[in-house]
This record gives sequence, structure tokens and C-alpha cells, in this order.
Amino acid sequence: MPFDTLGCQFLFGDTLPRSTVYNLVDVTDGPQGVIFPPYTRTYSEYVTAKDKTTSTSDGVVFGLQIYWNRSRRQYIDLVIWPTILFVYISFGQFFYSATSGERVAFSINALLIIVAQNIISSSLLPFCEEKIWLNSLTTSCQVFVL
Repeated sequence: MPFDTLGCQFLFGDTLPRSTVYNLVDVTDGPQGVIFPPYTRTYSEYVTAKDKTTSTSDGVVFGLQIYWNRSRRQYIDLVIWPTILFVYISFGQFFYSATSGERVAFSINALLIIVAQNIISSSLLPFCEEKIWLNSLTTSCQVFVL
């Protein structure tokens, strides 16, 4: 899935070298310096990736790297399945006779549905310079319906 893991790095410290050592929590069964509460959250778009989140201290700078996992099911249910379904439905144009006006109307409606699905899926995706394969999927489905 595209951009399914997001990360953020926080650096705290002083520009002057000192002999300060930050008191990091030492957890033997988890990442050093990070403690997660025992409760679970539901209905959230992001979940903290506990296995990747770490903290470091070198005496001058205290660093904290936090990672989140996005909900994959949201993209599958809201983008991938509807796009594939609409492309599959667009094959219905071949059940009409080649000379009927219903065939043209059905094709145009199918194309408008794919364009609307493209607009909806673009609101769910981030603006970035990288090429996201989900954009390629929706664009290629739109061209295929043409």
C-alpha cells in the first residue's frame, strides 16, 4: 500500500556540548525510552508502530523517532474495490447493439463514474512528488474505460 508507514523525528538538546545525559526509560521487552499504555484505540486512521518507535541519547541531543501505520483497509474499501467494480461494470456496454444510443449513454455514464471515483480517491491520497501506484491504478482504469 502506498505510504502505509509514516514517521516523524524529534530532536531535543543544546548546541553547546555538555555532560548532560538524558534519563531514558529502559524497557527490556520494548524499545528503549518509549513506553506505550496498555489500552488499544479503535476507529483511528493511524496506529503507533510500537516495534519501530525508538529514542536515542548521545549526551548532547535527545532524539525521538515515532512511526505510525495507516489503515490499509480504508484504501482497499474506498479506492481499490470500487474502481475495479466500476471497470467491470463498464463491460456492460458490449451487451447493447453497436448502433443503439443506449450503448453510448452507458459508456459515458461509466466513464463519469470512474472520473468521480478518481476525484474521491485523490482526496484520500497525500500530495507528494513520489509516484503512488494507487494513482496509476485509477488512471489506467479510467483510460481502459475509454
